[in-house]
Amino acid sequence: MNFQRVLLIAILIIFIIAFPFFSIPYFETDLITRFYFKYVLIPFTLFVLYFISIKRKSFFVNITNYLKKILLIITSLTIVNIFFLLLFISLTTIINCYIGKSTNIEIKSKVLDTKYSIGKTGRKRYYITFEDEKLGYIKDFEVYKKYKKNELFVKKMKSGSLGLLYSKN
Repeated sequence: MNFQRVLLIAILIIFIIAFPFFSIPYFETDLITRFYFKYVLIPFTLFVLYFISIKRKSFFVNITNYLKKILLIITSLTIVNIFFLLLFISLTTIINCYIGKSTNIEIKSKVLDTKYSIGKTGRKRYYITFEDEKLGYIKDFEVYKKYKKNELFVKKMKSGSLGLLYSKN
């Protein structure tokens, strides 16, 4: 495979991963992540291990130490799984939002719990937990303003083709 083709594929994959994070401010990732860890992680990891065993000679070029080989395998599996998880979340979100029918939903629920974290740039990210009575389960969501416990969370959102919540505004 030539360099231009590999570069084009890499740019396309990076675009697919980044697209939902820049175009859809509110989207649900907790269900997608749980699905990935429950159903996709082990088969995908076994597939990567099988691929490594087939390409063993080219994968372990000039590595004779057994401990270094194990560390290389663990590091490779971790990086590949993180990359594939991000790709899986992005593709699922794109399918949920842009393919199929979406229904409008108005969320009116009391905030059960609040958390926040501070990013690398110093920006605060707020997370709330609320129970959605229409959908019938508790949601964790990143929001852009600070909420207090028992405060009313009201937001017009959409339920996409896969049943995941999102909002473009």
